Amino acid sequence: MNPRLRPDGFDRITLAPKAITSAREVWVIVTGAKKQKAIAKAFDPKLAPSACPARLLSRCQGKVVWFLDKAAAGEAGQVSRDPGGTQPGRRPAARS
Repeated sequence: MNPRLRPDGFDRITLAPKAITSAREVWVIVTGAKKQKAIAKAFDPKLAPSACPARLLSRCQGKVVWFLDKAAAGEAGQVSRDPGGTQPGRRPAARS
């Protein structure tokens, strides 16, 4: 992507929800302490996807793999359910 097209300098890929939820495998890569609140919302089973788009991952038919650095993980290690809904009690692994 041409950086001149994005004034903030960040590249993004946008996919339709159906493309994500019907994928065989989805990888989510999250870095930085500024993402801690978003991660907490993504793992909150009480929130609807309209409140947190990452909650769409709870509808995934395939495997959801989260890659979080320690800063992004924050308190996420205390969650009781992954957003993919496949492994109750599983916690995301923080990597340095």
